[in-house]
Amino acid sequence: MLRYSIENQSFIYNNSAVEALIKFFKLKKTKKVKMHGKTFTTHDVQLEEGDSVYIYSDGFVDQFGGHKGKKFMGKRFREALVDAQKLTMEEQGIMLNNLIENCRADPEQPGGESEQMDDILVIGVHA
Repeated sequence: MLRYSIENQSFIYNNSAVEALIKFFKLKKTKKVKMHGKTFTTHDVQLEEGDSVYIYSDGFVDQFGGHKGKKFMGKRFREALVDAQKLTMEEQGIMLNNLIENCRADPEQPGGESEQMDDILVIGVHA
């Protein structure tokens, strides 16, 4: 069982029983927790062996780069996670790092890459 609470972040759940299914997971609210004067709602997810969970900031999907200076975008990020499901979490981390570095590569920019626009955080858990 995974119990979590997040605010203004994205949460993706991959159920290993349904191949290549990655979706934003709609979860039932279980209880409210108060911390530092704010109230957060906690959620429960029953994880099965082989399931994966990802929580990430908007820094990855909002990154601009490449020779056309386009945003990376959420759909492309989710597709990358689908492609990475056969990899270990360590290999997924390397793949995501290479992906964002390749996205930022831009020979027209000073230093050959676009500036990192925001903090980038991706947390992945594999059951």
